[in-house]
Amino acid sequence: MKKSNKIFTVLLIAVSMLVSIAGCDSLKKDDKEKTLSGFYTSEDRGEVVEFKKDGKVVIYAGGNDEKAEFEYDAEDKEGTITLDDEEYAFTVDKDELDVEDIGVFEFNDDKDFDVDEFIEEFGEVTEEPTEEPTEEPTEEPTEEPTEEPTEEPTQQTDETGITLSGTEDKGWPAADMPNIPNPNEIVTYFSTSSDGSSVSIEGMTPEEATTYIQLLKDAGYSIDAAETTTSDGMYYYAYDTTDAYCYFWYYTDGTAYISYYPPYEG
Repeated sequence: MKKSNKIFTVLLIAVSMLVSIAGCDSLKKDDKEKTLSGFYTSEDRGEVVEFKKDGKVVIYAGGNDEKAEFEYDAEDKEGTITLDDEEYAFTVDKDELDVEDIGVFEFNDDKDFDVDEFIEEFGEVTEEPTEEPTEEPTEEPTEEPTEEPTEEPTQQTDETGITLSGTEDKGWPAADMPNIPNPNEIVTYFSTSSDGSSVSIEGMTPEEATTYIQLLKDAGYSIDAAETTTSDGMYYYAYDTTDAYCYFWYYTDGTAYISYYPPYEG
């Protein structure tokens, strides 16, 4: 009886150990299925994807390595890689990794796998692009439009030696200067209004100016008269019998100013 108990006890211990070993193997297998780690390579792209057990992933691409994070669902065999706030979905089918918008990678189970050797053999080392100096476009000098010079009136000298501006003679406005003698000089300016009229002339000599003052007197402009000679020239003003008023100012450069004001009607 005691011998049978011992045999039963030994068998019970043996069975327990087998169950424990089988349980451990089952757990290890479950853990392997629930994790994703190792190297996946693509000879076409010359790139390597390495999944780490801590949820990190490194993408080796010819000197332009990128570090990212990943999540993986072993049951659905799919996950996502998060790189620079962008998510890339992937699926795992046996030994094949298919990353959306990137490509397909094969699992590499070589214990002596060397990432650098693989990249050197299949990858293209991407050098930072060197910016070619851009030549600033040389602006062709734009020719400023040449304005046709406006012909200024050329100065002339009349037979008396008086310098003229070259302005065209506007003619004597007899209708607006009633009973005012025509000085027979060049009229350069004229204006008129209900208050009176004014004329500017040129080409008059001092002798002609003296003669013109006498013509004004002969025309009746002699009432309340005033006559003065200065270093700049001479002036004369007076009324006639109708109470019309005339003002004459002469300058030594040969110009003169004549104003006429009709009688005031109150």
